[in-house]
Amino acid sequence: MSQYKVLSCGSNGLGQLGIGSDDDQDTVQECKFEGFNEISMKPVSIACGGNHTLILFESGQVFASGDNTYGQCGVDVDNSRSKYLSFVKIPGSWVQISCGWEFSVLVNSRNEVFVCGNGLKGELGLGKKTTSIREPTKVDINFPSKIKAIKSALNHTVIQLTNGEFYGWGVSRKGQLGVDREKITWVPAQINWGLNLNLEQYKFVLGRDFTVLYNDEFHLFGTQNKISDMIESCTYSKRQLSIWSMWSSIHIIDADGKVVFLGNNSHGQKFPSTCVSNSQLFCTGSEHGLTKLENKVYAWGWGEHGNCGVLKKEDEVVFSNLNEIYQNDNIIDLACGCATSWIITKN
Repeated sequence: MSQYKVLSCGSNGLGQLGIGSDDDQDTVQECKFEGFNEISMKPVSIACGGNHTLILFESGQVFASGDNTYGQCGVDVDNSRSKYLSFVKIPGSWVQISCGWEFSVLVNSRNEVFVCGNGLKGELGLGKKTTSIREPTKVDINFPSKIKAIKSALNHTVIQLTNGEFYGWGVSRKGQLGVDREKITWVPAQINWGLNLNLEQYKFVLGRDFTVLYNDEFHLFGTQNKISDMIESCTYSKRQLSIWSMWSSIHIIDADGKVVFLGNNSHGQKFPSTCVSNSQLFCTGSEHGLTKLENKVYAWGWGEHGNCGVLKKEDEVVFSNLNEIYQNDNIIDLACGCATSWIITKN
């Protein structure tokens, strides 16, 4: 039977790395799961909030660690534990997850959406009267088709349905939830992107206060001046795009492996190469990224909390070049969060 490991490093002030302590880590550490000495189920998704983390396994189980001040870990409804230093199981069976700054979103096989945590600006989607909830609570909406994907940024959530429709809630004042929206969308509402396009085959990513839809082209919604100012001059092969977002920037990777960076590069966010290979793993977090080349994992970007590895000097927190943080022949996936880095291995 295969055995999996989840490894992490970076910001850990409230235990969000799930390694049994709350100290920041600049070297990769193995995560701990309460009730399990070994993991035989495959991790399929890692969602990171401001200071908490959810991991979804192929079995449908979700484990949470980190800040639980507002119940965002979805476990302790009696308010007795403000944080979890190791991963603990959230009751229920789930198929998708996402996290915002202080909230979590879970989707079950019945196409139902549950939320928990804190959201003063509509982040929970439960209406103006409910801005904090400790127990995972069902959002009052019936979608017309199956949920294809769900993602959350700091303060907004977007759901894509298999029929091509999009729904969202949370902060919308900059246009990240489409056109003709109030500053806050308190309950899930269908998004009008103002595009006369069939969006069934489109994918999407979220930044801090923007949303990007993409297929063989991309459309940016929200106020991101640095990205918007650079769009006119960027060139790429307009086929089979993948796009990765940070808080204030995006990386476009086209079918030829060419990497185009648009946005804020004040802390080394730009990938230190112009191309990637088809076999190369690639992901981005708040203001840093990870990539796997052969059997090594490299980090770049803003690494103040150890998420990009050991600092060369205490005051040099930017990694403008790829910095090796881990080596193993059995690496199968990578993930990034808010100054956290994640590696999954299979033995």
